[in-house]
Amino acid sequence: MNNHIKTLTGLEDPYLEFESNDDNQQIELVGDYQLIRLVQSNVPSPQCHRCKAKMVKNGTYKPVFIHCPEIGGKSLFAAVRKQKFLCKHCGASSLSEIKGVKYRCSIANAIKRRAPVYLADNISVKDIAKLTDVSASTVQRVLVASKDLVKPQYDWLPQAISFDDFKSGNGSNMSILMINPVNHRTIDVIESRKGKALLASFFKFSHQARCQVRYVIVDLYQPYRKLIKEAFPNAIIIAEPFHVITQAYRALQSVRINVMKQYGSDSREYRALKSLWKLIMKDQKQLKYDNFHSRRNFRYAQLSDSEVVDLLLDMSDELKTAYEYYQTLLKAMRDHDPKQLQELLKTKLTLLPTPFQRTQRTLRQHKEEILNQFKHQYSNGIIEGRMNRIKVIKRTAFGYRNFENFKIRILLECRSISFSIEKTTKGKRPTIKQLVQSA
Repeated sequence: MNNHIKTLTGLEDPYLEFESNDDNQQIELVGDYQLIRLVQSNVPSPQCHRCKAKMVKNGTYKPVFIHCPEIGGKSLFAAVRKQKFLCKHCGASSLSEIKGVKYRCSIANAIKRRAPVYLADNISVKDIAKLTDVSASTVQRVLVASKDLVKPQYDWLPQAISFDDFKSGNGSNMSILMINPVNHRTIDVIESRKGKALLASFFKFSHQARCQVRYVIVDLYQPYRKLIKEAFPNAIIIAEPFHVITQAYRALQSVRINVMKQYGSDSREYRALKSLWKLIMKDQKQLKYDNFHSRRNFRYAQLSDSEVVDLLLDMSDELKTAYEYYQTLLKAMRDHDPKQLQELLKTKLTLLPTPFQRTQRTLRQHKEEILNQFKHQYSNGIIEGRMNRIKVIKRTAFGYRNFENFKIRILLECRSISFSIEKTTKGKRPTIKQLVQSA
C-alpha cells in the first residue's frame, strides 16, 4: 500500500494502489469535489463460501465511491475498483472487502471516528454534520453506535458517589445523574427517580460493587434515604451543603416578600426591600463597610452595604430574626462548626417566622447527615455544574424525544468513566518547526 493513499483517504487497506501512474492525474477535480481513483491489486485469493475451494481472480469490479476526509476545504471521494473472485468448481463469485470502510457503507471510518469527538462538545448534530461533511442522519447513527463507548461499568463503583435529579423532559420528567465526586467522572444516567425504577438501576451494579460504596452525597429529598440504605448497605449519607443552605435561603426570601406586602407597593420600605434584596441574601462576611454610595431608597444618604442592611432589618423584627438564623447557618456551614449548628437547631419553633419553622423541622430531621458533611467534607458542587451543562445540551438540541440518545450525549459530554477524550493542555502548543527539530 502507498502511504500517500492512507494519508489522503484514511483507508487502511494494504492492497490499494493508484489506478494511474501519472502523478498529475492521481487527484482529479470534479465539480466541487476531489476524486482519487484507486484499484485493489495483489489481493490473496479467499476460499469459496459455498464449497470451500480456493477461488481465482476474475478482474475488477466497477468503481465504488467512498466518502473520505476532506482535503483543502473540499470533499474527497475515492473511486475504488474492487478485486473480483470466481470459484471454478461451483461458479460462485465474490468481491474483496476494503479495510477502513464498513461493509455496504460508502463513508470511510476515518470520518465516523471524528463524530464522537465533536459529540463530546456542545455542538448540535446538524453542525457536526456540516463539519464532517456527512448527513445529520449519519451523525445520529454514530451517536447511537457510541452507546458501547459509554456503557456503565456495573462491576465497579467508587468509594464515594453523588447523585442529583434533573428535568429530562421524558415521561417520568425527572432523571438522575450519578457521578464520582473525587475525579468528577460520570458513572451513569438513570431515566427515572421513582422508587422502583431507581432501585432497579442501582441493583444493576453487582453486590460487591455496591458494598464498596462508603459515602453517598445527596440532597434532602426524603424518599432517597430508604433506597440508599437498601442498595448501599455500608454507605453513610452525607447531606449536600448547597441544598441545606437553600432551605434557609428560600425561607428568608419568603419572609422578605411577606414584609413587603405588609408595607404596600406604594411605600418607600417596599421599594427598598425589593431593589436591595441581594444585600440581605449576601453572606454577612462579604458585606463591605467602606463603600459609601448615594442610596436612592434612603433619600440619597451616603451609606455602606452594611449600613443599608441594618436599615432594612429595622423595618421588621420578623425579618431580623430570619436574617440572623440565615447568617448563623451560613457561618456554621462555612466554618464546619458542629456546635454552632446544634445550637441553632435547638431554637424553638415558636421563636421563628412561619417559613423558617418548616426549614427548622427539615434540618432537624437531617441533622446527622449534615454533621457527616463536616466530618468528611464531600461536596455536590461539581454535579450542580453538570446540571447546567445538561440544560445547555437540551437547549442546543431543542430537546430530546428519545431518552437513550439524550443519555448517550450526556455521558459523552460529561466525562463518562468508560469514555474519555484527551483534551489539549492550556499551555502554549509547540509549533510544527519545533516538533520537526526535536524529532
